[in-house]
Amino acid sequence: MSKAMECPYFVWEEKLILHCEMAVQTFPDKHCRDDWVNALCGNLTGYKECPLCRTLDDYYEREGKTNEKH
Repeated sequence: MSKAMECPYFVWEEKLILHCEMAVQTFPDKHCRDDWVNALCGNLTGYKECPLCRTLDDYYEREGKTNEKH
């Protein structure tokens, strides 16, 4: 069963590849992918620590834009 993604920038995933507004991340195996998701993308507050998420947050703030998913 898939874990719900908490990050507002998450778009979709396929097997060992996560797609977000900032990047496409490819993982070498399911264990690495699950560790990443559990710590960041799928963590209720942990996603805010992701460098990709922080970069997009900074961008939207600087540009005076909002992400509708927030």
